[in-house]
Order: sequence, then C-alpha cells, then structure tokens
Amino acid sequence: MHLKKIYFCLVLGLLLQPQETQACSRITFETPKGVYTIRSLDWQDKLGGIAVIHPKNIERRTRSIKNSHYQTPATWKTKYTTLAIEEPNLFGYANSEAINIEGLSVSVLYLEDSFPFIKKHQDTQKPAINFKDIPSFIAENFKTVDEFLQAYEKGEFIEAWQDGINGYQHGLHYSVQDKYGKITLIQLGENGKTVIHKGTAKSDLRVMTNSPLQEEHRKYIAKFDLKSPQTNTKIPNSISSQARMLRGLYHTERLSFPPNATQKQIEGKIQALFDAGNLVPQGIIDEESGNCYPTWTEYMYNHNTGIFKFRNMETFTEISINIKELEKYKKPMQANLIEQTNQGLEKVHFTPYIEHQ
Repeated sequence: MHLKKIYFCLVLGLLLQPQETQACSRITFETPKGVYTIRSLDWQDKLGGIAVIHPKNIERRTRSIKNSHYQTPATWKTKYTTLAIEEPNLFGYANSEAINIEGLSVSVLYLEDSFPFIKKHQDTQKPAINFKDIPSFIAENFKTVDEFLQAYEKGEFIEAWQDGINGYQHGLHYSVQDKYGKITLIQLGENGKTVIHKGTAKSDLRVMTNSPLQEEHRKYIAKFDLKSPQTNTKIPNSISSQARMLRGLYHTERLSFPPNATQKQIEGKIQALFDAGNLVPQGIIDEESGNCYPTWTEYMYNHNTGIFKFRNMETFTEISINIKELEKYKKPMQANLIEQTNQGLEKVHFTPYIEHQ
C-alpha cells in the first residue's frame, strides 16, 4: 500500500508539471437569444468534471499552498451564487470555468509561452488568489466585465502566479466575459506583469486558444483575409493552437443567425462551428509538440438564461444545469458530471460539497 501511494504521488507530480501542450479552446458569441460561450477541455490524459455551487453570502478563502510566494491569501464573502467546474483527475480540483447567476463567466486555459515569465511576478501584498480559485473568485465577486476591470486595474487583488497549481507552475491565461458581450483577456507578460486585452464578442477576443501570446496570434491572423471565401483553402487543418485560433475566427466571421432562430437552432449552429474548427479528435497528433490532446469535455452556456450544458465527449452524453435555479442552495454543493452523464441522467443531482485543498 505504501509503495502504491508513492507511485501515485510520483505520477501525479509528473502530470502536474508543465507539459508541451496547446490544449483547450473557448468561443463567445452574440446571438438573437443572448450571449453564448462554448469551450473544451483537452489534454493527453483523461479529464474529469465536478460541478460546484458556491451560494451567495458565504465566507471563502483561497486554497493557498504552504510556503506561498504571496503574503496575503485572499478571503471574501460571496456576492453572487456561482457554478464552477473543478478538474479532479490531473489538476487537483482546480476551477477551469465559473459562471455566476448574473451571467459573468471566467475561463482558464493553458498558455505555455507565459511560463518563463512566472518567476518575475512580484507580490504586491494585496489579496492573492491561487489559480485553483481564479474563476470562482471573480464570478463570486463581480457582476460585469467593467466591474471586474475597475477592481483589477486598481490592484485590489492579484493572481498567485508563482504558486501555480498544487505548487507546480503552469503557463496559464484567463478570460472574463459577461451577458453584455464584453470580454477581457488576462495574460502574463515578459516583465512578470499582467497584460490586459479588452474587447467584445465581435472582436478577436471572441476566440481563445493557447500559445503564442495574443499579440503574436494577431500577427499570424493578419496574414489571412477572414472575409474572403478563398481563405478557407489556406487554413491549416492541424490541431495546433494557432490553427484552432485561425479557424475559430474565420468561422465566426462568417457565422450569422436569423432573427427568428430558436434557441435549439442557435445552439446547433454554435456546436457545429466549434466542433468543426476547435474540437480535438482522439488519435490526432499535434505536429508542433508531437502530443495528442483530445477533447474530453465541452461546456456550452447562455449568459442571459443561465442554461449550462456539460458534454462528456468520451461517451457523447450530456447533462444540463439551470444556474437561475441554484439560489435555493444555502450551502456549497457538488456533482460529478462525468459519473452522472455516464449514468444517463439529464438533470444534475447535487450533494454537499467536500473541499479539496
């Protein structure tokens, strides 16, 4: 038993260390039925998904590590009921996504190119949020992108970049999007300071993938005429981050919705567009990294209605949550979405939350 435990810890340590992976995509759309976001979780190894409800008016503390590089771990009282998705298999129950009852959401994706800059990030002694909690912290405290930016640009809190996830540093970036179609993208720059990109669901921030940094993506995208049908013949079909970014921008540039489109018709178009350009099939190798990192799960949600759909791509099963109905919970709750989709459930069954440090 002791040897098994040592082996497990060694494997977990290897998995949590930075890998040459360009995984995950996120696209945000404006539609006649409100703002939608769809995203994937892609990795070499199988990923999970735990839905966690944090009700409003509860006391929270970030999951700081021992020997943290930051003096002041963040504590807060939740303002908005929030649904977060934790990844239990490889990333120590870190949040990958969160959306609150007011329609503000946060998406964390890999960004390997920012990894060398982490060691330059400095503690300001303001409340520091561990990256396991970034999405839930923001969604539990802010109603709109503008409100988030007002606090962020004043330096009221910082990300604990150097602490990583369970003590292992990862190149990451995150975006914040709201029901009004506003988006901001936060990346770590060469000097160890964050770079803020501001836009909307009509700007290039509507699509988010991985490396390189946003400005380098823009230089690459500028080589293509996104409005020309002929560009379709020039777009690479690889699963690389740059190719997924280009396909996502090209496809969304040409997407339109009839004013009288139903919600199901809109969601069908969004799903088809995303899967055609950004989903990563199993067995496909990234020629740049030599790795295969298939899509294990997808989330699609409407910022205005609060309908959240989780899709298990291994078994092609789906389950939904109405975020507007979550205010009935007064204590944190959780649900294993992989288990429940595999059981064939259509609506999520929640049980009391067990916090994992």
